[in-house]
Amino acid sequence: MAPFGKDEDGPRVTPLALASVVVFALVCLVFHLARGWVPLLDSANLAFHEAGHPLVGIVSNRLAVYGGTIFQLAFPVAAAWDFRRRGHVAGVAACGVWLGENLLNVARYMADARRQELPLVGGRRP
Repeated sequence: MAPFGKDEDGPRVTPLALASVVVFALVCLVFHLARGWVPLLDSANLAFHEAGHPLVGIVSNRLAVYGGTIFQLAFPVAAAWDFRRRGHVAGVAACGVWLGENLLNVARYMADARRQELPLVGGRRP
């Protein structure tokens, strides 16, 4: 099979798959504008983020601080790679939305590095 499930006419993307990705992107955007986070998605992202700290810490204590962000961004990239391997164009696009939504959170987290106003897991502040 050719990359992204191409046939003679190009990539195969159904209208339903395209509409689903667009709706997913719009829902993420609306939640970000209204609340600043996407409840179900950001809860999963937080779990990936927090798991990354100790797992990367196994390899290097110095890099453990970056492990959260590494894992948080690695999961949508890994999922996109798997969809790409299987030729699911809409899956790759949805993972691109997921990655972009994650990058918005990373940007907020980085902007707070000096102020340290965001609550940490458990409601503690640094």
